[in-house]
Amino acid sequence: MKNSLNNELIEAIKEHLMEDVNLVELLMEKLSIGKEAAYRRLRGEVPFTFYEAVIMANTMGLSLDQIAGMTLSTDAMFNINLDKITSEDDYFYIVFSRYFDVLRYLTDESDAELFIASGILPFPFYTSHAHLMKFQYVRWMHQHGKLERGKRMKDIEFSKNLSQILKKLPELSECMPMTHLILDTKIFADLTEHIRCYADLGILSEEDVNELKEELLTFLKTLEQIALEGAFSTGNKVDLYLSNMPFDTTYLYVEKKDFNISFLFLYAIDYIATQNPLVCKMHKEWIQSLKRYATLISQCGEVQRNVYFNAQRKLILSL
Repeated sequence: MKNSLNNELIEAIKEHLMEDVNLVELLMEKLSIGKEAAYRRLRGEVPFTFYEAVIMANTMGLSLDQIAGMTLSTDAMFNINLDKITSEDDYFYIVFSRYFDVLRYLTDESDAELFIASGILPFPFYTSHAHLMKFQYVRWMHQHGKLERGKRMKDIEFSKNLSQILKKLPELSECMPMTHLILDTKIFADLTEHIRCYADLGILSEEDVNELKEELLTFLKTLEQIALEGAFSTGNKVDLYLSNMPFDTTYLYVEKKDFNISFLFLYAIDYIATQNPLVCKMHKEWIQSLKRYATLISQCGEVQRNVYFNAQRKLILSL
């Protein structure tokens, strides 16, 4: 399947290439690779990465759905992270690196916007908190029956590659020129209950709980500052909303003038993604509609903002 899609990408690029443009030189320029690396991709010896596929599709004025040969009026191609993996660490790396690649492609664009309606702690902004990420990893492992008996959170060590991308993701997310963030008000309540549950199961030690508490307080303080200033520390604008109704899942949508992609989250940390124009339009409209049931607290709604953050602080301190 992967080779088939790779071949479809190569054929689509050739089909839409202008006669006076050298394909090898185009790949070298757009992907910042050498001549031999370009030839290896064209021969199919090295597949295009997701990031490279996005760049080339956008360069040629195509969507990944079109490249896969889908009929946009009736079908949509959804990508889910089903690559053959050798470890759970690899799986986490694939999940986060693909999202990282999309953000890396968009952050230099002045018209790029990020829309999130989140029923969980919004992962693009907290992955640099090591213990919070280890807790999500442990939850996922335990839920899927992959956590070895007797193994605890403190025993988890991420690979160097995964650690690097988790550290960089929040920095990259804050480089988006405009972010619309809608939060379910029960995010911290649900998370603290999960922490208590895993502590009762013996998977979290008292030290683990205390470290999670400290990181949650730090993240909450950062979130409160964002709400107060209506911007990230980078100066990029953020509209932060508190939803008055719970979400059934987490929705994420990213767009710029000639590119958009939708993410629907599932299985705790995974997602399905599509560039289908109709699905993306519906996805954006759905997220925007949720604002009608939410309260804007960035640079306004001071009373609601203070009440909310003080309540979340008490929840976290009760751990």
